[in-house]
Amino acid sequence: GIAQRMAMQDLSGETDPLALLSPREFEVFMQIARGQSVGAVAETLNLSVSTVGTHVHKIKQKLDLSNTSEITLLALRQGLIDASGLGG
Repeated sequence: GIAQRMAMQDLSGETDPLALLSPREFEVFMQIARGQSVGAVAETLNLSVSTVGTHVHKIKQKLDLSNTSEITLLALRQGLIDASGLGG
């Protein structure tokens, strides 16, 4: 339906930019978007801090983002998180 098609497109009519991410990168993306630190993400996903750092770097590269605040904004815009879930 229309809602499904809209969910797969962002405002520029491109397909979902998050489709560029690997499943692991998407997991890291979601954790960072929710305000987790790299250290906290590493602990949650049982990865080293440097591995998470690499994932974050690749995520920012693939999605053309410059900082973690932009990761959060993108997740909000994509409807993956809502503002009430932040900082809690």
